[in-house]
Amino acid sequence: MRIHSCHIEAFGRFRKLTLESLDHPVVVIHGDNEAGKTSFFHFLRSMLYGIYPTNADKHPYCPRSGRALEGEMMIQLDGEEPATISRRLRSSPQGTMVRGSETVDLRNRTIPAAQHVPQSVFESVYALQLDDLIRLEGAAWDEVQDRLLGSLSVEHIRSARPVIEELEDEASDLWRPDNRGKPTAKQLGKQRRQLREKARDARERDRHIRSLSAEVGTLESEIRALKEEKVSLTAQQNRAERLAPVRRLLNKIDVLEEEAGDLTPYASIPDDPRELIETLDTQRSEVELTLSEKSEQMEALERALDAPTDNDKQVLEHASQIRGWTKRIEVLQNRQVQAQEAERKAEEARRQLEAAGGILDRGWDDQYAEFIRQLSLADLRERIRGYERAAQDLREARSTAETLDVQAGAGAPIAIWVAVATFGAIMGVLTAWFTMPIAGLPAVGAVIAVVGIWQAILAHQENEDRAAQREALELERKEAEAETRAASVANLVAEVPVPSARVERPGPDLVDDLRMVKDALQTYDERRDAADRTRAAVEQAVTKVRALAAVCGMSETAANGEMPDVVGELETRLEDAEERSEAAQDAEERLPDVRETVSDLEARYQRLEGRITEVKTLLREIAESANDEDLPETAEEQIGRGIDALARRRSARGRAEMARDTLHSEYPDWEDRRDEIEALDDAEGWTFTDEERARMSQRLEEISAGLQEKTVEREGARKDLEHLLEKPTVAEIESELASVEQQLDEAKRERDRLMLLANIVRRADADFRRKHQPDVIRRASSIVSTVTRGRYERLELQDDGQRLVTFAENGTHPVTVAPPLSQGTLDQIYLAIRLAIVDHLDDGRDTLPLFLDEVFVNWDQERRRGAFDVLAEMAERRQLFFFTCHPYFAREVATHLDAALVDLDAVGGTPETRSSEPSAPSAAA
Repeated sequence: MRIHSCHIEAFGRFRKLTLESLDHPVVVIHGDNEAGKTSFFHFLRSMLYGIYPTNADKHPYCPRSGRALEGEMMIQLDGEEPATISRRLRSSPQGTMVRGSETVDLRNRTIPAAQHVPQSVFESVYALQLDDLIRLEGAAWDEVQDRLLGSLSVEHIRSARPVIEELEDEASDLWRPDNRGKPTAKQLGKQRRQLREKARDARERDRHIRSLSAEVGTLESEIRALKEEKVSLTAQQNRAERLAPVRRLLNKIDVLEEEAGDLTPYASIPDDPRELIETLDTQRSEVELTLSEKSEQMEALERALDAPTDNDKQVLEHASQIRGWTKRIEVLQNRQVQAQEAERKAEEARRQLEAAGGILDRGWDDQYAEFIRQLSLADLRERIRGYERAAQDLREARSTAETLDVQAGAGAPIAIWVAVATFGAIMGVLTAWFTMPIAGLPAVGAVIAVVGIWQAILAHQENEDRAAQREALELERKEAEAETRAASVANLVAEVPVPSARVERPGPDLVDDLRMVKDALQTYDERRDAADRTRAAVEQAVTKVRALAAVCGMSETAANGEMPDVVGELETRLEDAEERSEAAQDAEERLPDVRETVSDLEARYQRLEGRITEVKTLLREIAESANDEDLPETAEEQIGRGIDALARRRSARGRAEMARDTLHSEYPDWEDRRDEIEALDDAEGWTFTDEERARMSQRLEEISAGLQEKTVEREGARKDLEHLLEKPTVAEIESELASVEQQLDEAKRERDRLMLLANIVRRADADFRRKHQPDVIRRASSIVSTVTRGRYERLELQDDGQRLVTFAENGTHPVTVAPPLSQGTLDQIYLAIRLAIVDHLDDGRDTLPLFLDEVFVNWDQERRRGAFDVLAEMAERRQLFFFTCHPYFAREVATHLDAALVDLDAVGGTPETRSSEPSAPSAAA
């Protein structure tokens, strides 16, 4: 599919805008921010997929004036005549598609040529901007597979992976082979065990009743003793817990304050002196480096004034011609390749012609060419059909004649029937002559005589009929007719050496063989003419380039080199000439500023040097005060020890402050507790050691556990006594047990069904991935290799399709497609995957346009050119749209891809008074 033109009556910021220059393989849509690139992209998408939302009040691109959102677009479908798509939105969306004399009512449906790609897939794969690539940076390859391959063409079907996980989770909730979790089967099993235990308990209930009364009395006595001990220990523990934290904090503050000492002299040093020194050293080095660079820059600017040469003027005069050939060199190279390919195809057609001419006695010769071109296969076919009809008549006549001869030989001759008639007559006469004839014999003899005479008459008549039939066959005439027909065929092909056996008895295969020769000759003629035309065009272009190279001062040897080298040398000379000319103009303007910068840098260098000296002196002082013996031998070691000593003292001061804050915030009555601690120390000393407090806590825990245990036992015994007879019978428990076992069997069967469904879905998903992923990955690998100039050779799915990796040039170890790969490389890999998916989706269908919006921001120039090579090949079968606000990028695309440039700032249109660029989500910002 290719978009030819469009007319926007009213859409977003545009009114009555007509663009006729879109019929080109590559189109660059350029404009400043808010020039309407987003509006234009949404207009194209609406023409293909319909207008959404369908409510005019909620549509972000409907004119505020109340006019209907309206426009039309002309497209060229693959292998079909052009079609015009018109859409309009007022109260409801309307749409039509006119193709020739046929008008299709679209209403708000997607056009037929785009129905194989849902709108959501079109927006995420066919319309790409930089954010689309960045969103994939942290995503797992599973998501790429599921969203781009697993559910690519059906929006409302969920991905296979979560469905499988849900089925397996649901199955695991019913039953698991291990003992983890709490599946239904496990709970039912546990319930079954409990019921069996209850059955056993029911049978022993009577024995428990007799021992429970005595047990309750004993437990009550033990509980009273434990409670009295707990009250005494709790009072002591509360006092220890109230005073111990305050005592620890007070001791900690005293120790830390003594360690910190006086830090006032070092207030000007930050917390990380090393970082300060490193920063100052770095800044000093940067200033020194910048000063050196600026000095060199000043010298370079002075040299640039004298850089232009006399030959530069000649090159600059022919700049437009050089740039023109720079843009067309790829076309010229393609033409040279096409010329070679056309020559190869002509030679191949020649070989096919000679192979087809093998039906002739002496093989193919060009002297037969004109006759073959003029030969009428229809006339030859008609003559052969005439010969076949005559030959068929002759065969049928000969077969009939042979049948008549056989019948004549098998029939009784006339002489036999005459003999029979004579015998009957003699028999009748003799029996009648005797005086005592046998009764009936004369009559029998008469009958025999009559039959013989009658059969003789019939035989004679039959022989005459056969002779008449044989004469009616006209064998000689039909033989002559067949020979005449065969001769007419031989006369028609007399100028070519067709084997005599094939013209004496010509058949339809002769027409087929001569048609093959004629078709092969026609193919050879067409390919020979195409090769000659292409070669002539290439030679003419090469002559022009060599003449331009000679004018621009290239040597004869260099001018006669390969065309890419000649054009590259011309482009290099032009760039060098322009660079020297611009540098000379720039040098005079920049020299004063550079000199002023050098003076500022020298002053800054002196300030940094003084600050570094000050900080190092203070650090050496604190090192000397921290340790008077065994001082380090070097200044750097002294500074390191000073940094460590200052850090330790400041850390002690900070920890003391934190402890003091904790004391004041958590213990508001800390002064009272301090007085109580001092009184206790003076009286009997601090007895609440950690070991003693641990013993009290352990004993209290034992008492609490014992009380709880005894209380539970007592209450249990009481409840057992009260409700022992109210418990269910053995029969009731066994009935409930049978029900639980039935539920357990049902849970296992349901789990088997769910696991079977999960395996079916998993296998279907794996089959789908095996069918689609290899093709997509192979295409993406080829694109990545071209874009990165072989730096990364291929992509591969590993870990059962869970991880996408790439292989570097000559590398044997895979690299996961994720950081630390650069953002540019990640963008290039994900763009390659999308381009491969686009080709995969359109395979065998209409190719939809591809929209690219600022996706090359993180790319260097070399890899952009690699991408242009891929996109140039793609542009041969798919229309490409680039959206950009950068003039230099628009020119770069136009240069490398021979693209048509549409400047929205220039074409204008009548803008609406409302906001021109609504903040709607877009793939072409």
